[in-house]
Amino acid sequence: MQKLQTGLFLMFCLLLTVPFTSMAQDESVTLKSFVGKVEVRSPSSVVYRPARIGMPIKSGWGIRTYVESEAELAFATGTIIKIGENSVVDLTKAFFNQQASTSATSVKVATGQVWANVKKLTNQTSKFDFETPTATASIRGTRLGINVGKDGTAIDVYEGLVMVRSKGSDKDVPVSTKNRALIAPGSALVDVKQFEGTPKPDSTQGKNALAAPKDPFAQDPPAAVDSTKATPSPDSLAKKPVQDTVARKAPLDSLKVPVTKTDSIPAAASLSGASKPVSANVEYHVPLVMNISGVTDNMEVTASTLPINVTVSENAKYSVNGKEGVSSVELAPGNNVLAFKAWDPYNNTSTRSISVVYKKMRKLALTLTGPVQSQTFTEPMIIVTGTTVPNAKVTVNGQGVTVGGSGAFSMRMPIPDEPMDYEISVVAKLDYEELSLDRTVTYQPVKKPLTLDISSPTNGQIIKTKLIRIVAKTSVATPPVSVKVNGRSASVSTSGVISAEIPISEQNIGSYQIEISADDGTREISKSLNLTIDITAPQVN
Repeated sequence: MQKLQTGLFLMFCLLLTVPFTSMAQDESVTLKSFVGKVEVRSPSSVVYRPARIGMPIKSGWGIRTYVESEAELAFATGTIIKIGENSVVDLTKAFFNQQASTSATSVKVATGQVWANVKKLTNQTSKFDFETPTATASIRGTRLGINVGKDGTAIDVYEGLVMVRSKGSDKDVPVSTKNRALIAPGSALVDVKQFEGTPKPDSTQGKNALAAPKDPFAQDPPAAVDSTKATPSPDSLAKKPVQDTVARKAPLDSLKVPVTKTDSIPAAASLSGASKPVSANVEYHVPLVMNISGVTDNMEVTASTLPINVTVSENAKYSVNGKEGVSSVELAPGNNVLAFKAWDPYNNTSTRSISVVYKKMRKLALTLTGPVQSQTFTEPMIIVTGTTVPNAKVTVNGQGVTVGGSGAFSMRMPIPDEPMDYEISVVAKLDYEELSLDRTVTYQPVKKPLTLDISSPTNGQIIKTKLIRIVAKTSVATPPVSVKVNGRSASVSTSGVISAEIPISEQNIGSYQIEISADDGTREISKSLNLTIDITAPQVN
């Protein structure tokens, strides 16, 4: 029994050591809505593309908004993030472990402004972090706003507690409700100030008081009643709402009466025993709204048919280029101006123009006939050949290549005379299309057989001078060959000619041996000469 308990305990400890991400999956995050121009980017691409309402946003995706544009992300856990105009935001991490009920979320704000209503994290191991160029904010259930600009980062806490750490420090600073944290570029200081109207226990309230920022998640407070105004007479109730009023929003501001379509609103007043009933007929008109998604100004497309997604308010209609209720338009090559118009039965209209560039695609092809992948060259010259379509522009490692009328091209590319691997990149472009092919080849020159031929002196020769001149030749000059004559280095020309001189004295008279060796780094060859030294001292009369 004791062994069983020990085994269960060890198994439990092993389960605790399993990384969070090994059992985690991407949390469901959706682009709930947006206005204006909003683009997204996947982790595998650096190119942004137009966003779509309802599209999933996964870990590693980026979002950017333009002027007068904003977007809203909805998390499956209930968290909402609003992204303001001219902002660049990356959802670097959004994982959820359903088995452990834990989550790990990280949002990077490069520039711009975001607001977040983060639902309270019930698991102590769950994390929700915001990262900016100057700070990190850790959250467990908070409403906050983050503004990133050239002056640094400002973090406004509308409700809850945020632990803020500057990039230049390892210390977390708590920032509570109705406080703002300011982190300047390059600073380790987190400067915390209170919003206007929040009491401070010290005398610095006047210095540090800030205008309270707008909380987009806060509920509108109920209308205040001004008790200083005089009590209205019964007749005064007949003045508002005016008979046959057309309301642009409901409920009516003054009476807070819910109005749908056309209603008659009864009212009665009494004062000092007198009373008077009144009623007013009002009509509610839904404001005219036209939302266009999936199409942004100056967007480039490669298909001639462009889907149109337009939504308008109740009872309203819309047209595109004068055609009512269309779901797609046909584009001509080049710039196309789409004229959107919405109207309702109450003579309200709304218009908008969007430019779309249609770049007609042409079929581009690219084939490399040489070199093949992993091909080995023995000469310092790589020959690149292939075919494409006529009029295409081709480059090899950035250098232009002439394309013939049939689309064939060829290029001789010299390379350094050094054995190594070389990368070849061939790119073909035609109008707005581009294709590329890559090859890796190896340059490995063939080594010539090493030879050593001695011209002078010859074996057995009788030397009668006090200087022996060595003349020889080796077959390999490149890579450099090391030549030694009797252990001393001799010079070798680029053509392999060897020359050396050996001084002779009377002490060397008789048999004399010379040894010449050549070494190219991998092979060595040597030869010996047996000579006779016969030098006589000059006669003195």
